[in-house]
Amino acid sequence: MIWNETLGGDLSFVLIYGGIAFFIIGFPIYLGIISFVDKKSHKYKGMLYPLGCMLIFFIPTLFITLRFGSLDLFTPESMLFHSFFLTSGLIFGICHWVLKKASFAKIPVSLFMMIVIIVFVIWFLYEKSTSYSQPQEALSAIENDLWLIPASEQFDEALFFFIKDQNNLGATIVHEGLFGWKAGNLTWSSIDTKRNYEKLNGYQKHDENLIYGIIKDGTNRQIKVNENDAHIVHLLLPSNVIEDYQLEDLYIWYFESDSAIEEGKIKLINKQTQELLDSINL
Repeated sequence: MIWNETLGGDLSFVLIYGGIAFFIIGFPIYLGIISFVDKKSHKYKGMLYPLGCMLIFFIPTLFITLRFGSLDLFTPESMLFHSFFLTSGLIFGICHWVLKKASFAKIPVSLFMMIVIIVFVIWFLYEKSTSYSQPQEALSAIENDLWLIPASEQFDEALFFFIKDQNNLGATIVHEGLFGWKAGNLTWSSIDTKRNYEKLNGYQKHDENLIYGIIKDGTNRQIKVNENDAHIVHLLLPSNVIEDYQLEDLYIWYFESDSAIEEGKIKLINKQTQELLDSINL
C-alpha cells in the first residue's frame, strides 16, 4: 500500500519486529496515554484516546530503526511501520473508549484491546502480502508458467485468458481490493491438438456468466451468443510462442453476461456476407 508492492519475503520481518515493538513500546505507552487522559480530562475522551495513541506512532518505529543503526524515520520501510502504529493507535483508542462506554466490567480492557489489535495485524499483513500492484503480478504469484492474454479491465476487475503447458486454454478474473490486486480462481481445459477451429469446436465456461472459445480468422468472422455479439481477442503473444504452440491465425472469443448463461445458441457468422457458418447449442 505504501511501497506499491507486496510484503513478500519481508512478511516475517514485519511480523517479528512490528510485534516486538508493539508489545514492548507501543502497548505500554497506549495504556499510559489512556491513564493520562482519564486524569486530565472528563470530556472528549472518544477523540482524545485515539488521537493521543496515534501521536506516538514514531516512537516504536524509532525503536525498530535504531535496532538497525538508523535514525531516518522517512525511509519507505519506516513509513510502513508508521502506518501500522498510526492504525493500531487509532483502533486501540476508539475500542478503549467504546468498551468503557459499554461498561464491560468483566472483561479487562487491555486484554480485549490486545486481541483486537492482534487480529487486525494478522489480517492486515495477510491481505497486504497476497495483494499486488498489477493484476499480472497477482497471477504470476500463483502460476508463473502462464502466457497471459489480457482481455478487458474495468473498474476493479481484469479478465485474462492464458495458455498453460502449450495445450491448455484458461481464463481468470483478477479483482482489485483495498491493498491491491488478487487473483481469482483459474479454470482451463485442453486445446484441440490439431487446432481445428475453422468451425465452432465447443466452448469453455468460467464461473456462471462467462463462456469462451477459439476460432480461426477472427478478423473476418464474428460470434453471436443468443444474438448478442461476443468479443474477439487477438493472441498478443511473442511470435516464437505463436509458432512453437501452433497458434497462428487463432483468436479467442468470449461472452460475458450479468446473469448465469444456462441455455441458448452460439453462432459463427461471416462478417461480410452474414452467412451462418456454424452453430452449437449451449
